[in-house]
Amino acid sequence: MLLVAAAGPGTNIALAILSALAMRVVAGFVNAPYGPSIAVPLYLMLQASVWINIVLAVFNLFPLLPLDGGRVLFTLLPQTLARPYAQLEPFGFFILLLLLYTNSVERVINPIISAIASVLL
Repeated sequence: MLLVAAAGPGTNIALAILSALAMRVVAGFVNAPYGPSIAVPLYLMLQASVWINIVLAVFNLFPLLPLDGGRVLFTLLPQTLARPYAQLEPFGFFILLLLLYTNSVERVINPIISAIASVLL
């Protein structure tokens, strides 16, 4: 279950890295004859891809059971703690909505997103 849960965020991180590498390649073509009309929009799309994939990866790793991070945490917890944690799953969506409504999630994940983006961009 750990590998399956980590596959989604892992794929998002891999796509963010590939998009960041492609951005560096495309940046070299900005001064080419048709560079500004082709390279700049492509560069901006790749930049958006980096941001989207970072946000998806970090958000999905939030340790709440409907999300992949909850599944990862569930597999890493000892069985005595994993069972009570699993019983919270029916309420996970409502907990997530409450955390999103109070901006608690953003306070936790925004610094992580910014740190990863500063490395890749």
